[in-house]
Amino acid sequence: MSLPSELKPVLDPVPKPKPKPKPKPKSGWAWLGHAASGFGLLVLTVLPGHKYAWMQAVDPATDPAALEDASGNRLVLATLVMLLAVGLQVLGLFKGAPVNSARHRVAAWLLMAAVVAVWAVKFRA
Repeated sequence: MSLPSELKPVLDPVPKPKPKPKPKPKSGWAWLGHAASGFGLLVLTVLPGHKYAWMQAVDPATDPAALEDASGNRLVLATLVMLLAVGLQVLGLFKGAPVNSARHRVAAWLLMAAVVAVWAVKFRA
């Protein structure tokens, strides 16, 4: 004698696997900000602070600070590089906000601080 189908417990002999959570979409904005900050740090460290700084290596008696750099192009370029790197980093923070982890936010703030610090030490001192 068998039980009616309504009374039989419904047991699945093979448990179904749980669906995997969908991975967060990668934000190109966050990575663009990180890349721009890295490139900005590279440019700011390679760019000489004074136009005639190389002269002291050739002749130690020459004081490069006494020579006037009237154009100011290096300061303008360094400021633009710094503003571009920080601006793209901020854009990456806001545009990539839903996918940013705490690690991305900390890295963004540290990179922005590093870019501004290198700029301030090298070009505003």
